[in-house]
Parts: sequence; C-alpha cells; structure tokens
Amino acid sequence: MKEEATSQSIMLISAISIKPTLTVNEEAGLSPGKYTQKYAAKQMKQRLRIEERSKLPSTKKRRVQLKQERNVTQCAFQALEGDTYESEIGLADEVDIEQIPDPVPRGVFKPVTLSTGDPSLVMFDLETTDLIRGRQMPHITQLAALELKTGSVYNTYILPKVPITEEAMNTTGIVVNSDLDKMTVHGKEVDAVNITSALTDFLTWFKVFQDVVLVAHNGRKFDFLVLMSTLHTSSLKMTTMLFSTVSGFIDSLGVFKKVFSGQPNYKQETLVKTVLNTTYNAHDATEDVKTLGMLIKQANLSDSQILQFSFPPISVLHSVHSAMRNRKILLHYMF
Repeated sequence: MKEEATSQSIMLISAISIKPTLTVNEEAGLSPGKYTQKYAAKQMKQRLRIEERSKLPSTKKRRVQLKQERNVTQCAFQALEGDTYESEIGLADEVDIEQIPDPVPRGVFKPVTLSTGDPSLVMFDLETTDLIRGRQMPHITQLAALELKTGSVYNTYILPKVPITEEAMNTTGIVVNSDLDKMTVHGKEVDAVNITSALTDFLTWFKVFQDVVLVAHNGRKFDFLVLMSTLHTSSLKMTTMLFSTVSGFIDSLGVFKKVFSGQPNYKQETLVKTVLNTTYNAHDATEDVKTLGMLIKQANLSDSQILQFSFPPISVLHSVHSAMRNRKILLHYMF
C-alpha cells in the first residue's frame, strides 16, 4: 500500500513538472477560476521578462561587476580580519584561531608639524560617478590639483569601472559609453586613462614640491575619503608614495567657517559669489581648484595659522580601515 502511494505521488509530481498548472488542475477536477487563470498568466509573463532580461549584455555585465565587488570586499575583509576570515577556512589543515588580530586604530585628526614650517598648499578636487551612498564608494572620473605658490595645475580624466549615475552626469557633464572605454565632457570626447595610471601620474607630480599639504573643500567627508579608499584598494606601494610626499590634509570648510563667518551656507559656489563677488563653472575639477585657491588667498592666513586646520593622511586611512571593519563602506575597485 505504501509503495503504491509513493508511485502515485511520483506520477503526480512528474505530471506537474511537465504539464502547465492549469491543465493539471483540470485533470484533477479542480477547474481554476478566472482569478487563478489571470494570476497564472501574469506570473508566466513575469518569468519570461526576467528570462529575457537575463540574456541582455548589460545584465551579464552587471553580474560580472557584482562578482568583482564581492571578490574585492572578501579580500578587504580578509586583510583586515586575518586568517579567520579567509575563504574555505574550514578546509585548512592548520589554522590559528586563537590569535586575535590587532585592533584597527581610529583616525587622530590633530594638526601636523612640518620640519620646514613652509607647506606647499595644493588645492585638490575630485569628480566621481556618484556621491558616497550607503556603503558604496564611488569611482573617480576627474582629478585636478593646483599648487598655490607656483600656479602649477594637474588635471586628468579617468575611466570608471562602474556606470556614472544620471545625477552625476547632469552635474559634471561627464559621460562614458556603455563599454566604459570612451568619455565625453559636455559632448566633446576627451582623453581618459585608467585609475592606476592616473594615480601614479598624480603622485609623481607631487615630487617637485616639498611638504605638500592637500586642501579640499569638504574633503574630510568626501574627497580625502574617496582618494584614500581608492589608494587602499590599489596597492601598498601607492599608499606609501602618498605618505612619502604628502605631509597633511586640510578641509577648507573648517577654515572658511572660521574666517568667513556669517555666510548663508558654506558651499564653495556660495562662497565664491559672496566673498569673491564672481561666479565660475562649478563641478569642473580644474575650475573648482582654481577658485578654491582664490578663496584660500582671500582668507589671508599665515602658514602656521592654516596648519592648525591640518591633519595627517594616515588618520583618514585609519578611518577607512575602521569603516571597513565595521562594514560601513565597501571598496570595489578592481586593479
């Protein structure tokens, strides 16, 4: 009796797997109502749409990007957490699960002291694929800098490895094609390089200056975080290069709140209008660094005074490490 019931169950399951649901219901004497028929047709259309969408090149590319992001995240946590976070840890013969990794120090944002006391102030700005949203760090699309004393300017466009959001494209005018290998700025094609070349050239550009201090508006919450996060995922060599040439960071937001008190707000566009009585092409990194330099000059602070607003680059790196350990941010560059 038990074997007969099992055989009937298998036959029923086979019929369900082969025949459409409506046909099986009718043969079982369960004639479906109109609602059931409409619902089944709706579900079938949805499955077909999903199946067609999964075959699109853009969907396949997105799956590859997500896989790369997972790999980078895994590697980042593995580096921070030690052996106990390694993949397939249970398959290893000998694993040290007793040794607890050293704690990640928090960033200490105290003023830096220079041996010469004569900083090379370098205005610095980034344009990116998006803002920092949730746990996702954006990719850099433009990097510009201006050394204040000499007026030397650095600028480069960078091909991101993720699409640019519509909001960012409308704000900056920077657009990349679907293959992420060509870039236009306000409709004109520009030469753009990969992130590794851009960072290497940028760090090499610093070498002609002594005691470099990078200045960025709202840099502590955005530009410096994005820069250090990108360097961190690139290589130890690039991070070491920055530490050897850059002595400190300054967020000009704190400087301007102190010097230009009583402003309606402290956006750079607003300060350029109220303090310098002019306007400029905002969200172009080269224009941003030029006007930032004009605002710093207008502040008329001595080297010792402006260094009071500085902090060491390693403090930002420690903040990035801490955020990664607490899983507050994800770094997804693939080099």
